[in-house]
Amino acid sequence: MSNPGKHHFVPVFYLKSWRGKDGKIFYFYLINDKVTVNKNGPKGIAYEVGLYSLTNVSEDKRQAIEKDFMSKEVDDKAAVVYQKIIESGIGKLNPKEKNDWVTFLISLRIRAPKMINSIKLTASQEFKEILEKDPNEYVNLKNEEHPETLTEWVQEEFPARMENIGLLILPEIIFDNDGSMKEARDRILKMKWWVVDFKDATVDLLTSDNPFIVINGIEQESSLIALPLSPNLAFFASPNRKMIESLRQNGASKLARRLNESTAIDARKYVYASGNGGRSHETFIEKRLQKGNLLRNEAIKT
Repeated sequence: MSNPGKHHFVPVFYLKSWRGKDGKIFYFYLINDKVTVNKNGPKGIAYEVGLYSLTNVSEDKRQAIEKDFMSKEVDDKAAVVYQKIIESGIGKLNPKEKNDWVTFLISLRIRAPKMINSIKLTASQEFKEILEKDPNEYVNLKNEEHPETLTEWVQEEFPARMENIGLLILPEIIFDNDGSMKEARDRILKMKWWVVDFKDATVDLLTSDNPFIVINGIEQESSLIALPLSPNLAFFASPNRKMIESLRQNGASKLARRLNESTAIDARKYVYASGNGGRSHETFIEKRLQKGNLLRNEAIKT
C-alpha cells in the first residue's frame, strides 16, 4: 500500500510514459554543480511527503487537499484526457475535457514544493495583515478573558485555519473564476492546440519537475506553451499562426532538441528521461541544469 502522505507534484499517470523495460525512469539533478543520475519507478520520484498535508486537524482530514482536490479534481480527470490525447489526438476532446486539461496545465505551475511553500508563506502573511488591520475594533469587543490581539484569538480558536490558510486556498487559486488564472485559462482555451509525434526524431523527449513550458508569457500574442507527453509525443498550443507555421517547418529532431533545451533549463531540480537509453542525455542535461540555475540566480539578484 502506498504512503497516503506521499504527494506527487508531477503525477504518476503522466510519468509512467517514461518508464523503461525495467519499469524505471532516469532522473538527473545537480550536486555541487555536477550532474547525478539515478533510476526509480514513477511512484518513487517527483513527490514530497506531506506536501499538501493539513496540520492541526483530525487524521481523516489531514490528506483532504491531496485526496479530494489534487487527485479527484485535477489528476484523475487529467489522466482521462491524457489517455485520449495519446490515443486519438486533440480533435476528439470535448469542451469539458479541454477545460480539465487546462486545469491540469495550470496546476503543474502551482503544485511544486517551492511554489507551495511560497503560497503558504504569502497567504499566512496576508491573513495576519487582515486580522491586524483594525486592532481597535477587536479591543472594543474583547473582554478580560480574551487574548490581547485578534491574531492571537484566531490562533487559539481556529489554529487549523491559521496554519493551513495557504493550502486551503489552493483550489481557489487553480480554479480562479475571476482573477489572473481565469484570464490564463481562457487564453489557453482559445489557442490553437496540436500534438507533434517525434517517433522519427534522433532524440527522445525529456520531462522535468516543471514540465509545463511557457514561452513569451501566456498573455502575449507570441505565446507558445508545450508539455512533453511521452518520449516521442508533445502537446503544443499558441494563438499565433506565424509561430505555429514556424514550428511546423522545423524537422522533428531539431524541434525535439529545442523542446528538451527548454525542459531542462526550466527544471526546478529534476529532469526525467526514458528508462530505455535516457542516460545518453547526461551531458546535455548537466549543461542545461547549470544554465537554468545561473539564470534563476541572476533573476534573484536583479
